[in-house]
Formats: sequence, C-alpha cells, structure tokens
Amino acid sequence: MRGFEGEGGKNQRRRKKPQTAQGRAFLQDVELGSQQFIRTLDPQPTNPSPHNENTGQLYGLEDDENRYKGQEADGLPDPEAVDIRVQRLQAYLQSQDYIERKLLEEKQWEEVYDGMFLHFYECASKTASWGNPNNWDHNWKPPCECAQPRSRPVVLVDLLS
Repeated sequence: MRGFEGEGGKNQRRRKKPQTAQGRAFLQDVELGSQQFIRTLDPQPTNPSPHNENTGQLYGLEDDENRYKGQEADGLPDPEAVDIRVQRLQAYLQSQDYIERKLLEEKQWEEVYDGMFLHFYECASKTASWGNPNNWDHNWKPPCECAQPRSRPVVLVDLLS
C-alpha cells in the first residue's frame, strides 16, 4: 500500500521534514488544503435550525445555500474562492502544449489499433476453445520442418497421487 510499510501496510511511513523554506511552504499549503477538504466533508450543519430536526429531509440544506451565496449571477464561483492549484491545472489542461500532446497520442493509438485488433482476434480465436476438454490435447504449434528432429525421454511424476 502506498504511503505505508510493514506487515499489511499497517504502519504509516515517517515523512522527512522539509529543509528549505520552499519545501516548508509547500507542506503548509498541502496541510491547509487537506484541512479545508476535511471541513467540507463534515456532515454537521453550521447553523442547525429547529425545523431541520423535525423533518430530517432538509439536513445540510443551509450549507448548500451558504456555499452558493458567494457566486455571481451567471453561476460561476467568485474568482478568489477558486484554489490556485485548480487554476494551474485548468491552465495546463487548456494549454496548447497539452492539447497537441493529446492529439498526437490519439493519432498514435489510431495507428496501432488495427494491428492490435488483428492480433487480439487471432489470439481470441485460438483460445476460445480452451474450455472444451476435447481440444486440450491439440497441439497448436505448427509441425516441425527440421531435417533431423531431436527427441529425448521425459520422466513424469504425479505429485497428487
């Protein structure tokens, strides 16, 4: 299991503390993002009202209303509320370099799909009969074209009986 070590991944790895100011700032940024994410998962409403306790159907509705109060009329969130990492990821995904790389990757896959399909179909047709016990003793290899084929005795041992 990634991030864990020991028997069955029970012990979490100890992390080295960053030595540089940039590393400490990055670690603090990661911890802050983690805490913000955990707060969004908190199932408790911030302002419980008596009518929520009676119906049970409106649980957490105020949280949704409070979340959308910071949005503009066109439905987009306030620019300050968007995480800087999300903005960087969005900029990367919209960059020309990323788009060109994805198009090149799709083109390369299209070139190999036909050959892959032919080989897959050939293997699938050979292995389709593996569930049939009548075909288990069939030798699928082409016959040997050697002038003097070699053979040697083989001793078989039955381990199960």
